[in-house]
Amino acid sequence: MSQSNLKSTISDDSAAVESNKVNTIHISKPLGHTTITAVLCGVVGGLLGIILDLLHRFDGIREGLLETYMAEPFLMSDPFTWSPVWGWVAAIVLATGVAYVVLDSVGKWRRVFIGLAVIILLISFSPLLMLWNVFWVPCVMLIAVLWAWLCAFFYTTQHVMPCELGISYRSKGGFQKLRDLTRRKPKSSNTSSSEEINPVDQQPDA
Repeated sequence: MSQSNLKSTISDDSAAVESNKVNTIHISKPLGHTTITAVLCGVVGGLLGIILDLLHRFDGIREGLLETYMAEPFLMSDPFTWSPVWGWVAAIVLATGVAYVVLDSVGKWRRVFIGLAVIILLISFSPLLMLWNVFWVPCVMLIAVLWAWLCAFFYTTQHVMPCELGISYRSKGGFQKLRDLTRRKPKSSNTSSSEEINPVDQQPDA
């Protein structure tokens, strides 16, 4: 390799290192995990709802709601109910799913919308099932989903989620991509190789 080509290669490597330094955004937040965190949030939320149900914390709500449905204008008679175990399993599964969607979504308002939408749908399902003479109280599922959603939401505020990688962020120089999450310095392999090659430039031509 001639001396001119060698100098051109060194300058290109140096420019690449400097460009990496400029385009890299250093974030102090750690990288979050989606699947494991979602399972933990969902299981804990489901267990919280199940424990409250076993402590009969929702009995008053059930009795009041049943009296409301059996009175006018609903006039529900001989309602059908299923085993609470199925409700417990559904609560854990739904809470885990909501937590996963929240963790895998970009933007705070989108995460807030997901939680509010699921809570509104759960509340509306009780009177909807009443039309088919099915009595269902969503207390366990509401507690599980609400707890899992809150845990997942606050987790996203303390971590950078994998779904956020590659998203452009506004900076003074325009839009830059998120590349470095742990304040690591750019690799010095190029600079070290340049330092090793630099002495060649000082050698006299043959």
